[in-house]
Amino acid sequence: MISRCFESLRVAHRLGVLVMLLGTLGLSGCAPSEEAPRREPVSKLAAAAGSCVGFCGGQSSDGCWCDSSCSDFGDCCGDFEPVCVDPPPPPPAGSCVGFCGGQSSDGCWCNDQCEQFGDCCDDFDSVCSGEPPPDPDPTPDDNSCEDRCGTQAPGGCWCDDSCANFGDCCADRDAFCSGEPPPPPPPPGGSDPWEGLSDGALKSALNSETTSGHSGFGYTEARNFMYGITGPGIDVHNGVIEGIYTGLTAAPDGTRTPGGLLNTEHSWPQSDGAGSLPAKGDLHHLFPTQQDANSRRSSHPFGETTCTGSSCPWDLGGSELGTSSSGQTVFQVRPKYRGDIARAHFYFSVRYGLSIPASEEVVLKVWNDQDPPDTRERDRNDAIEAIQGNRNPFVDYPHLDDRISNF
Repeated sequence: MISRCFESLRVAHRLGVLVMLLGTLGLSGCAPSEEAPRREPVSKLAAAAGSCVGFCGGQSSDGCWCDSSCSDFGDCCGDFEPVCVDPPPPPPAGSCVGFCGGQSSDGCWCNDQCEQFGDCCDDFDSVCSGEPPPDPDPTPDDNSCEDRCGTQAPGGCWCDDSCANFGDCCADRDAFCSGEPPPPPPPPGGSDPWEGLSDGALKSALNSETTSGHSGFGYTEARNFMYGITGPGIDVHNGVIEGIYTGLTAAPDGTRTPGGLLNTEHSWPQSDGAGSLPAKGDLHHLFPTQQDANSRRSSHPFGETTCTGSSCPWDLGGSELGTSSSGQTVFQVRPKYRGDIARAHFYFSVRYGLSIPASEEVVLKVWNDQDPPDTRERDRNDAIEAIQGNRNPFVDYPHLDDRISNF
């Protein structure tokens, strides 16, 4: 029983509790008493069958005992001496890294009392002497937007301007990205080369700019450049090709219908003026798309639908086919790429001298503002220039549409 009281002292010391003198402890039941038996007797047969592994200093789960008094009571577990007496159990292994001043997750201790009790972690002296080592510089969590604004985090959530529409924003997007996409870089030189021009004069200047140096390609050859059949593939990113309307991806496979899932969208319909060369093969308005989405879009104008999601006649990946507020059937592009489509339309209009219907133009100008050019779109503009010799000026200077009142 006295050994039990010393054990109580040790536990109390570990917890920082002020312990009274042994005489005082005797008042609370720690002093031996001949009138009250110390514990229920355990048969020698049952004791011999039990084990002290993990129970030295106390009672085993088998009912037998593993303390210094068990020999007096004849209730020691069968392996008491080899387990608890010879040799004594070693201090627990483990590491104090990150646990100085407390208990390690391995069970050993890393405070100034562990040497007293013999339960220090193996590396206590080297890790916790003096001040604990500083934690290494934290790296952003896989589901954090820290240093990832405008992109997708490795964990799968998004940090761009359209994630709120899809409900896939990282939890800390607003904290790190202020709820806004990163601003596009300023245009080269700080202003566009057509400063002071507007409407017809600006459209005429942009027509000259986009026509000069343009080397047209056939539709087949243009798609070869898109899908990596010729060159690295202007629409191949990290080994995959993404459909612009739905986000469906496929690996390049040497065909012009990657994976049998994608084909090529003329964002300006062939039936509206893109059916002959060089317009038909102009890379600035050709995009990979899921085959079903291409068929659904058909030659419908772009616009805002009055339906949402499954209430629309068709929806997939954030894009929708439905009716506008005026009752016209329109195709609404998912937020991630609606600005790309708007700028491709502006380019096609000034390059080929074709008009954009007023109701469609209003929506495209809104989309141009909502989804400014990102790195991928600017890189695509560079790649197309290297292939066909001209650029889309609305990617370089997205504000140009403000100076054209009627495309």
